[in-house]
Parts: sequence; C-alpha cells; structure tokens
Amino acid sequence: MRSSLASTMVVVLLSVVGCARGPTFAPVSGTVTMAGKPLENVQVEFWPQVSGPRSIGMTDKEGRYTLTSDNGENVGAVVGSHKIVLVDLAPYAKVPVNMPREVEKVNLASVRFGRQFADPNKTPLQKEVTAGNNTINLVAGP
Repeated sequence: MRSSLASTMVVVLLSVVGCARGPTFAPVSGTVTMAGKPLENVQVEFWPQVSGPRSIGMTDKEGRYTLTSDNGENVGAVVGSHKIVLVDLAPYAKVPVNMPREVEKVNLASVRFGRQFADPNKTPLQKEVTAGNNTINLVAGP
C-alpha cells in the first residue's frame, strides 16, 4: 500500500511540475512587405490558436521583426498555429508621447494596408510556428 501511495504521489508531483512549465516557445523573426517593399513601423502580433500568450514584434526600416511574448518573458512565439495581426503604426508616428488625446485626431484613412489585417477575427494571415528557429515572412495587402 505504501508503494502504491508513493507511486501516486510521484505521478501527481510530476504532472504538477509539468503543468507549471507552460507552453513551448520557439524563436520567430521575419519581414513584412507590401508590393515587394519593406514596411517600417508595423506591429506584428502572433495570436496562438492554442493556449498561450500572444507574441509581439515591431518592424524596422528593412521591414524586419523579432517576436517576444506579450509578457516579455519569452523570445519567440508559442509552438503551434497562429492568426497574425498587422497594425500599421505609421499614422501614429507624429503623435507626441505625452499627448494621448492627439491619438483621436489620427487619420486612419492613411493606413497603408487593409484594416482586416488588424483584426484577429478577420485577418487572412495564418502561420504555423514549429520547434527550432522560424523565419516567417509576411505580405500585407490592400
């Protein structure tokens, strides 16, 4: 009986420790382009279709991004399928950091690509993140 109880306790402890680790992450980077040209100042968001946090990156002048988990604790994104959201931040570039009311005056008609890319329920972009390094290049369209 003691052996059975000890075995049960070991199984319970191992399952608790296994659950505490959370989802598996893999490094993700790539580029965002439109009409063959890199897009600067785009927020790239990977929304996992499995349990786990969203991952976010920002494009540079060459359209390159690297993802980090939403909480900043993990490099990359959760392994699995993701909906990908692209948010054009260019219309907000001239809003002073200390003037949040100015955001209301931003002309959203100047967004460089279709607004469906900014909605996780409407985005046409979906990619798979696999174990190991992932290079995922994205194309934004009108």
